Amino acid sequence: MLVGIRMGNKAAAVAWIFFGVVSAIFTSACYSVPSTGITSGRTGRIELSDAFKNGDARLGCQMQCAVTWGLYRDRAKALYNARAWNDLATNVLRIGYADDLSYFYLGKAAEGLGHYRAAENYYRLSRAAPLKCVDIFGDCYGFVFPRDARTAAPAIASNKPPEVKRPNPPPPPPPPVHEPSVPAPEPLNEVQSEHAPVEPPAKEGGEAKYQASPSVRGDSQRAAGAKPSAPEKRPVQTAAKKPPAARKPVQAADAGNSHADAKPPPEPPPPVAEKPTTEPQPSAPPPVSFEEVNDKFGNHSQLTEAQKREEWKKYQGRCVQWAGDLTYVGDSFLRGVTLGFKHDPRTLTYDVLVSAPDDQRNSVLRMKKGGHYTYRGTLKKYGGAVLPISLNWGCSTAQAKQ
Repeated sequence: MLVGIRMGNKAAAVAWIFFGVVSAIFTSACYSVPSTGITSGRTGRIELSDAFKNGDARLGCQMQCAVTWGLYRDRAKALYNARAWNDLATNVLRIGYADDLSYFYLGKAAEGLGHYRAAENYYRLSRAAPLKCVDIFGDCYGFVFPRDARTAAPAIASNKPPEVKRPNPPPPPPPPVHEPSVPAPEPLNEVQSEHAPVEPPAKEGGEAKYQASPSVRGDSQRAAGAKPSAPEKRPVQTAAKKPPAARKPVQAADAGNSHADAKPPPEPPPPVAEKPTTEPQPSAPPPVSFEEVNDKFGNHSQLTEAQKREEWKKYQGRCVQWAGDLTYVGDSFLRGVTLGFKHDPRTLTYDVLVSAPDDQRNSVLRMKKGGHYTYRGTLKKYGGAVLPISLNWGCSTAQAKQ
């Protein structure tokens, strides 16, 4: 019950013991409030009832459960990150604290278990809850209400999972353009030339007999006083078609002259090597030390509470690597495994409280009290005059690069 105290005198210790007794009273009062949505099975194990699956479960505890819920908030966020929906819903219903974050967890658990209609009811109750986690505890682990309780509402109301937008298929390729084919040239009609060569006379008995034309024969007959004989009728012989004249091949001499006259193409200029332009890389922010955080948010801080909240926005979620003496190792149902590290020699207990996840339980529990360890974590809460600085164990890849 005395986890995370930084006491400066005995009066602070007595005050914290009184605070623990009041917390125990509130815890017992919280569990005495009847909760709907859970039932005891045959083996005595608490199980989710039909009221939760139908969306009829209600959280009936108000401010008397705020202390118990404040101690369990980190554990609930760990179950949310691990998607342990059944355990998350069971423990939220057992505590029964009715703020917007609790109903949001019930909606996420119902959605993860396939009860979509019930999830919509719990999201609606989260948006209408009179108790706001940001007003009571200062932060909601990065959730923003009522915005985050609306994101899945349309898909859940239709009892269907959110649709996945598929990219539009690429347009079909345009049809090939058929160019008009050039018609084949028609064969030219062979026309006998006027200057056709004269066929040589046929040879008979080794002598050539020339056949004179009709006009020559008529003249010779008139000169001899004889009658012109009737012209002989001979069949008209059609001249044989000659194949089209082939193109005249280019003579070697002409080809040689054409190659001799042609000038070789000019060589392209050599490419100019471009100088690579290197963009300046953004410099990584300087690492955050324990002394820097302790000076701004510790006992000797000169900032007001409002200034601390505004200044903490620069540090929340940052990855830090610190070294300190391990003075506390705790393992509880509500908060899980926690480690307390002492940095200031004037501190009686510890200055930093680190919450370890369930998958690191075995390795963390092997650490020995009194040893000096270097650890890495993500800044979660700045603590104050009484509470220590809170960290989550380990850093993600993106946080480690910061």
